[in-house]
Amino acid sequence: MDFSQELYDMIMRHDQTLLRMNSSENALMEIKMSLQGIAMGNVNFTEKLAEMKESLAQISKDNIEQHKELSGRINGLEAAPGKKWEKFVWLLVAAGVGSIITYVVTNVLK
Repeated sequence: MDFSQELYDMIMRHDQTLLRMNSSENALMEIKMSLQGIAMGNVNFTEKLAEMKESLAQISKDNIEQHKELSGRINGLEAAPGKKWEKFVWLLVAAGVGSIITYVVTNVLK
């Protein structure tokens, strides 16, 4: 084998090495682009997650307020018959006291 053939073979090996390196570089660039896309997706996901947390906090706050309001209304509805009964008992007591006073005034003071 002569020197020119060896030089040619060496140049061909270097060319093949350069082609493989270019191919690897292209693959690395594709991976880099994919990772950047994933990173941007994660940023968008994080933003959406923060928005969802804020919305959930507001919904929870509204739910607590509605629960308090409804509890107050239910307590008022449950207490209404009790208040009527108390008024009725007060009316009976007042009638009884009035009857006793009337009896005393008409019979005892005569």
